[in-house]
Amino acid sequence: MSEPPFFFASIEGDRTVTHGIPSCRLGHRILGSDGLDSDGIFAEWDWDGERLVVRNDRYGFYPLYYFQKGNTIGVSPSIIRLLMEGAPPDLDHDALSVFLRVGFFIAEDTPFDSIRAVPPDARWEWTDGRLSSVGKYVQGRAHRYSRLQLEEVFHNLFRQAIGRRLPPDGNFVVPLSGGRDSRHILLELDEQGYRPNYCITLGHYPPRSNEDMRIAALVTKALGVRHVVLDQTEPRFRAEWRKNLMTGLCSDEHAWYLRMTDHLMQDKTAAVYDGIAGDVFSEPVFFSFRKLDLFRAERLSELAGIMLSENEVALECVLADGLRKSLNRERAVAHMARELKKHLEAPNPVASFYFWNRTRREIALSPYGLMKDIPRVFSPYLDHDLFDFFYSLTPEPLEDGEFHSGTIRRSYPNYADLPFEDKKAALVDARAHDAQFIRDLARCMLGRIRQPRGLIRGRYVLPRMAYSLISRRYAETTAWVAPLILYLFQLETVASKDLSWNGWDS
Repeated sequence: MSEPPFFFASIEGDRTVTHGIPSCRLGHRILGSDGLDSDGIFAEWDWDGERLVVRNDRYGFYPLYYFQKGNTIGVSPSIIRLLMEGAPPDLDHDALSVFLRVGFFIAEDTPFDSIRAVPPDARWEWTDGRLSSVGKYVQGRAHRYSRLQLEEVFHNLFRQAIGRRLPPDGNFVVPLSGGRDSRHILLELDEQGYRPNYCITLGHYPPRSNEDMRIAALVTKALGVRHVVLDQTEPRFRAEWRKNLMTGLCSDEHAWYLRMTDHLMQDKTAAVYDGIAGDVFSEPVFFSFRKLDLFRAERLSELAGIMLSENEVALECVLADGLRKSLNRERAVAHMARELKKHLEAPNPVASFYFWNRTRREIALSPYGLMKDIPRVFSPYLDHDLFDFFYSLTPEPLEDGEFHSGTIRRSYPNYADLPFEDKKAALVDARAHDAQFIRDLARCMLGRIRQPRGLIRGRYVLPRMAYSLISRRYAETTAWVAPLILYLFQLETVASKDLSWNGWDS
């Protein structure tokens, strides 16, 4: 895996000292309907000796971060690289108060106060020690369609989006789940005469069911496409450890996806199609009319309260006393409310909030963070014309959750009878898996949790980790706090800038 690029510049007296890569292009650009190469997912910077110019895609989906301190500027797709090159490691307590409750960072937050994500559609420059920053969320007006019109417009715009993202050769892969987003991509590629080298489906860690495997097998058989199925082979602890570092400690998801990323890299895959953002606007994901009513009434603190996790027990148990007081729920509510305010005018403010925050700041870390070394990762649902259509939709016509399914069945009638995943499928017994996770964690970290200045409440965590090594049954009941303990331990390690030790080889 390649080392993350970076660039630093610092004004020292009458000269500017630099190190790193002065010009960098990440991701890919695509010609849009405006005739310009402004579509696609990308991030880039250029230093001409006097001025640093940074740009990114319309949505800010390609991870790119920066820090400025005095007359010094740094930019990189890696938060950890910025820390190693001199960014201050002080924690951002507003940001963490939200992240530890919802699992993703909002706005331009990161775990560190000095490091910010580059905002979406950024066009900013740094010169003479001054930073002029421009970035914005896409704005849209509501449009009303009949259900039949909705499906027809969706079909035509999606066809156009795929047509703009045709594979450069036959060495492309479609990850296929049991849902709608990836199936729509596969069927439209097939409709336009392009069949992938293979489709690939990945098994989940327990307790998630493996409905994806069952349904994807039916779809690939119907199309006559080769189907590669991967089981999880890496222990959950090791996968979580790697994921946390690869995402710059900005996600509580994606550990399961490393198995697929490793496979695609080893297979030298040239292009991958990802269904990111397909569900946010086309299905009522995370939506409720209660949330919508609170948005429309501008009762944002109340709305923030229901969006934040109600499970405060884990934080109460695991966080060190001082950190727990600093990262209190009231702080999280206030910080979340400030972000919610930005989405008040959106046609579907609930979907808008989750798109610009969860999808942009967390889900995008899978295709454009974990898979950063794959030459092309196409995201057709982010096509500008298609997104503008989605963003204009009010939530009422999508209430039944059948809009995307209906569009697929109507557009590809030969495959209309293929089922989608059963979201109520029985869960897998996770007891052995959970016990192994907490015991691996205990073996690696006992004796390394620093007191009293650490982030973890040792008097709660240490005895439970130790007893998990003695009793497997006890370990099964304790594993619910394992991901939080691991995250905090790695956060402390990264903040100390000591990356010489990895947890699984000790």
